[in-house]
Amino acid sequence: MSRRLKSLTADDVIRLLLDAPSDSRPATKILSRVGAPVIIEAIRIPASAPVRAGLCDVLRFRHEPTAVPVLVEMLDDPDPGVRSAAADALAKIGNPEAGPALEDRFRTELSSEVRSMLAAALGAVGRTQAISLLIESLNDPWEVLRGCAAWSLGHLKALEAEDALTQAVKREQNAYSKTQLERALSEMRSERRRQARAEVSRKTTRGSVRRRAR
Repeated sequence: MSRRLKSLTADDVIRLLLDAPSDSRPATKILSRVGAPVIIEAIRIPASAPVRAGLCDVLRFRHEPTAVPVLVEMLDDPDPGVRSAAADALAKIGNPEAGPALEDRFRTELSSEVRSMLAAALGAVGRTQAISLLIESLNDPWEVLRGCAAWSLGHLKALEAEDALTQAVKREQNAYSKTQLERALSEMRSERRRQARAEVSRKTTRGSVRRRAR
């Protein structure tokens, strides 16, 4: 890390984002090299919604595990763009400890866009307790949410969702959602084959042990 970046304070970070053009990706990339404690301090300083969302993006870019608590706090931000950015960051970090907060927010969230990001994050963090919610979401009017729910069910290898996915793919008209449903079903088939191979291996091992014991 350069000496200049190392000396940045939380206020400096906010000013850099405020001065960034409408496309803040270059600033986000630069700030991803700043120490995590500074970014976490900055996100707690009152600032505009775009700045708060930008700081969530920085933490997402660096897959910062120590940021999980503050990102969980951001799930309750009044701005939907910030909530979505926080959910996206938690998905990229993939820490299961974020699962309960993501599920709680998913149950109460009103924005379809944020619900879609939350649905994807639930799968990314391995929240198997939310499988029933994700199955219900296959019937949601918002096609992106249906696709994100399908992706998560596939990622979780939720075999109990196979029938619901099969029915959903038959009626799905949206290309993105249909692709995610088909991929999820492919994951289910792969998981069943894996389990079948594992069972054959276990039976073979047990038979070998019995023969040696005679």
